[in-house]
Amino acid sequence: MSSLKDTPTAPSSKKFIKKPARKIVGDLTIEHLKAIQVKDLAKAKYPIELDLSGEEFFELSGLSGLKIVNPSALKELELSHNQLDVLDDIAQFNVLKRLRAASNLLDIAILHFPKLVDLDLSDNQLTSIPDLSSCPNLQSLFLNSNLISGDFNELLKAPKLVHIGLAYNDFNFSETVFLDYVQVFKELKKLYALALEGNPFIAHCTGYRITVLQNCPKLQVCAICGVNPGTRSSPPPS
Repeated sequence: MSSLKDTPTAPSSKKFIKKPARKIVGDLTIEHLKAIQVKDLAKAKYPIELDLSGEEFFELSGLSGLKIVNPSALKELELSHNQLDVLDDIAQFNVLKRLRAASNLLDIAILHFPKLVDLDLSDNQLTSIPDLSSCPNLQSLFLNSNLISGDFNELLKAPKLVHIGLAYNDFNFSETVFLDYVQVFKELKKLYALALEGNPFIAHCTGYRITVLQNCPKLQVCAICGVNPGTRSSPPPS
């Protein structure tokens, strides 16, 4: 069963940057970015899409060079598979709509992106759901494979959420507590897809499947129980 980590494909950056002559390791400096930009990123207009995902061409621990990018022009930023432990260097991009920074070293994420729609911070070292109060338009949130524990209340700050991935984290509580927490998902009126599998609480929350379905009227994809529209009314397992 999918853990809802299948986010849309990475944005194409062919119009904005080219492949570096050699792999860039460490901080992405202004000099690095000027060497690979195809267009003047300081003067470029919306929408800019940048793919700085690692493994083949990048192994980035810093993004100081992004300060030359027009802050009102960046729409999509792909940073997955690098060595980033903070996102401070992208705070100025207040029209950003898609941010993917999976498979980094993030243990905290400060997010001030009022236009953000799609966020993937899976496979990092986060211990709590980030503060979403400055991301009111968020629709897709992927935090799979982190170290997150606690409750789900932070999700209520993003009332437009449609897809939520919290699989393979450290959520652990009793069935009684889960019954209280599931009210958060009930409040998310647009919620369509939810992934919670791989969390410790599932081992002793035997009734979670029907509870989640009964409380989330629009939920159609639920990776913790493998449901589809045809099984929503199935009785609880005996």
